[in-house]
Amino acid sequence: GRPCFCSSHTYRESIFLGDCGKRGTDVREIVQELRLTWTDYDRFHKNCCHFSVALAGQLGVTTPPAWVHHFADAGANLDLNVKAALQAMHSVEEFFVGRSDSLLDNSLDCSSETQAVSHM
Repeated sequence: GRPCFCSSHTYRESIFLGDCGKRGTDVREIVQELRLTWTDYDRFHKNCCHFSVALAGQLGVTTPPAWVHHFADAGANLDLNVKAALQAMHSVEEFFVGRSDSLLDNSLDCSSETQAVSHM
């Protein structure tokens, strides 16, 4: 596609991150290596913003400013918090389900003991 254009996004600006001082073949090799580890996409935890930070690190240039990936980071934090809250809710549920099963077992034991006493 055309540089600085994507029909799905609004172009804001180009940001100079520095000169990596690498040859084109070296850059292509770095990108090829990254492609091997960036096979699974996640809109919050492993997206194009995260890739740009990883690529900048491999190239040895300044990472993109925080505002570039702020929305993705906020989404990732929200996602982690929701998952943690759901896990906590499931733990509470499992605790009470386990308790209700043992309470039910105890009440059955008590009712059979009561029946045994009443038949004496």
